[in-house]
Amino acid sequence: MSASQYRGQLDRKRKQRIDADKKAGEYRSKESSKRADAAKARQAAAKTTSSSTRSSKLRDAERREKEAETAGKEASRWQTRAAGYAKDEAALQTKLSRAEQSEADAAERRRKSEQQRADRRAAAERAQLESRISGAEVAGQSRAASAPSAQAGEAPSAHAGCFGRR
Repeated sequence: MSASQYRGQLDRKRKQRIDADKKAGEYRSKESSKRADAAKARQAAAKTTSSSTRSSKLRDAERREKEAETAGKEASRWQTRAAGYAKDEAALQTKLSRAEQSEADAAERRRKSEQQRADRRAAAERAQLESRISGAEVAGQSRAASAPSAQAGEAPSAHAGCFGRR
């Protein structure tokens, strides 16, 4: 898979972990408030002199304790889920790093290959230019060797070939 796909998965997994952590926190605070409510109900039961009020307050305290226990279990469940997401997130981070390195290596190979092609192209153009230059030099030397030489003492005129001799 490509790095962008891993990046997308990593972002989704990170969001899931954050949401799970938030839910776990919400359930922990709910558990805490229910336990506090249960403690208040127990204190109220201890203070009252009426047996029916005492039993009512104790039942209320038990109900709050059960709600706190349920909230604690939910918090634990969400915390476990968040830990799983964190583990998945770490694995995806590793895969993302590998994919990014692989893509960087591939880009470097492409760059080197392109550079080699450009170097070969430039070398071929240089060789072709040098070949044309040496061919022109050889042709120039053969023309110079076959051209009649000027007689001693006579300076060649620039227009001698065009209008006759002066």
